[in-house]
Amino acid sequence: FNAFLGYNNAQSYAIALGHLSDRLQGAPALRFPRGGDARGLTQAEMKFIQSRLTTLGFDTIGADGFAGPNTEIAIEAYQASQHLPVDGFAGLTLLKRLQST
Repeated sequence: FNAFLGYNNAQSYAIALGHLSDRLQGAPALRFPRGGDARGLTQAEMKFIQSRLTTLGFDTIGADGFAGPNTEIAIEAYQASQHLPVDGFAGLTLLKRLQST
């Protein structure tokens, strides 16, 4: 994993290559628990989340539409302030909540 990050520091890249490596060795496909978001966010939706969090006092250090560590930290701080489970996940549930505030 760290070797992959040395080439490209994106965690999604390292996870994808690690999973591909596992699959080439015969490992099963990744399985995700039910109940997550039915789809991911668009870049415009992520920009909205970042802008809204910053407006609410949880600075994401810019709204570029990509979830990075600053966005995750801002989401976690927002979730903690709202007494929500703190997971730092930018999903549809968070989007809808921020749209209604």
